[in-house]
Amino acid sequence: MEKSRLIKIRKNLGLSCKEIADSLCIEEYSYRRRENGKTKISNQEWKKLASILSVPFETIFEAERVSIDNSKNTIPEISSNHYYSIPKEMVDNQQEYINILKIEIDSLKKENLQLKEKLLAEKEKKYYI
Repeated sequence: MEKSRLIKIRKNLGLSCKEIADSLCIEEYSYRRRENGKTKISNQEWKKLASILSVPFETIFEAERVSIDNSKNTIPEISSNHYYSIPKEMVDNQQEYINILKIEIDSLKKENLQLKEKLLAEKEKKYYI
């Protein structure tokens, strides 16, 4: 699946595939395969791309789409319960993303608390003046 967010941001910044590839220390054709969805982009590469493009990881990250092929299912359908094996890498990827989001939530909660305290202090100053 083509990485449309990544392509859009790269083009908006006026960067070529060659420039990004050089920054990642890979060949241009390898980078193009990643952008076009033919080669998986690792979490480490996503983080490097975010750094190169000066954007948050969440802004450009696009998870790999996984399709499930039921045509090879040799078990007779007895019930509507289906069990699928999820690759460990995919689970790890999701867990890493969840951890990033938890850190961001904590950061936003702290910032929110600081802003509330600042607002309260400003209100108190006005009240006493």
